[in-house]
Amino acid sequence: MSLDAAIYNEARKARVAAEGSRRQLIFRKVVTSSEVLTLPAGHYDIIAIGAGGSGGRAYGADCRATGGGGSAWARDWGKFAAPTPVTITLGARALGVPAGSTNVDGNAGVTTSVTGITNPITLTGAQGGKASGAGTALSGGKGGVASGGRIRANGGRGGNITTTSTDTNATGGGAVDLFLLGAS
Repeated sequence: MSLDAAIYNEARKARVAAEGSRRQLIFRKVVTSSEVLTLPAGHYDIIAIGAGGSGGRAYGADCRATGGGGSAWARDWGKFAAPTPVTITLGARALGVPAGSTNVDGNAGVTTSVTGITNPITLTGAQGGKASGAGTALSGGKGGVASGGRIRANGGRGGNITTTSTDTNATGGGAVDLFLLGAS
């Protein structure tokens, strides 16, 4: 278990012990577009997941393409004394690359943020994968980077191609590290 996960578990135990089991969910919303929400007084718990990168697209003999990076995520919780506006800015997802007869690198995701909370969250968009028509080594897209929140995890890197042989190669994309296992 990572240090962040251990800290979260201890904080959760202390919160339950102090407040008892009478807490109830009053407001829950899945946000699918940028907006300002006014959260009611009381406890809040926010989980944000950023935008991943799209994979590269290769075409032709001896081509190669790597996967895009995975999404970063973060979680913050706290308590508001009065109704409080929280600004949620969702970064655009990375669009896939168009079909065609050339090698095209993948697209990067756009930064996501949550402000107005105790520990504001910023999640950079993951990088897109790479593509090449030659026997070169390629790096997969870097995962998104998380900052803020009480717990957070960076996204995983898309797969690398380390061989320079004249073969066709492709890799998968990075993942969201939901269980805090240490994506690289």
